[in-house]
Amino acid sequence: MFVIPLAMDIENYTRNNEIRNKIERDNNFKHLIVYHGAPYPANIEALKKVKTIVEKMNENDLDCKALIIGFVGKYVSSPNFITCGYVEDLNSYISAADLAILPFDRGSLGMRVRILDYMLSGVPVIALYEGISGYYGAVEENAILAPKKMNELIPQSQNLLVDDLARKKMIANASNYIETNFSYKAISSQIESVYQEVVNSPTAHSFSG
Repeated sequence: MFVIPLAMDIENYTRNNEIRNKIERDNNFKHLIVYHGAPYPANIEALKKVKTIVEKMNENDLDCKALIIGFVGKYVSSPNFITCGYVEDLNSYISAADLAILPFDRGSLGMRVRILDYMLSGVPVIALYEGISGYYGAVEENAILAPKKMNELIPQSQNLLVDDLARKKMIANASNYIETNFSYKAISSQIESVYQEVVNSPTAHSFSG
C-alpha cells in the first residue's frame, strides 16, 4: 500500500505585511507567536501550554504576544493573546508572525496540516518531537525545530526568536522541503511512479492475459 501525501498549492502562499502592520498599530510587542485551531481538547491543552510559554518568555524580557486564530481562542484567555477568531485569509494572518509554536506531546491520527500552513506562510515552526508525525524528514533537513521535552522547547524558542539568521535559514529549508515533498509537481511525480510500478508488476500482466 502506498499513501499519497497532501498536495499543496505553493504558488498561492505569499507573505502579507498588511496584517502585521495592523496588529502592530493596535498592540505593543516585539515578537509575535502564532497558534491556530478548532476548539478540540488537544488544541485547547496545547494553547494552555502556549500561554505558559509566552509568559515565561516575557519574564525573560522578550516582549512577546501570541496571535490566536480560530475558535480555540475562546477557551483560553491571556493578556498576552491577540485573538482573532475565524478569518477568511488564514495565510495572511499566519504570515504576520515570527514563529509558530506547537507544544503537542502526542501525535495525531494523520499529519497536522497546520504545520504545512506555517511553513508555506514563511513562518518557522518549533514543535515537540512527539507531535510532528509525518514530518520527521523536515527535522533532518532543519525545516522544523523539534525538541523532545517541554523544558527544551522554551529556551530553543527564545533563541530562535532573537536569531533572525536562524529563522531565515529555517524558512528557506522549509520552502525547499515542501517543494520537494508536497508540491503538485512532487505529488504528481509520486503518483506516476506508483502507477508505473503497478502497471509493470507481474500481477498486472497476469490479469491482462
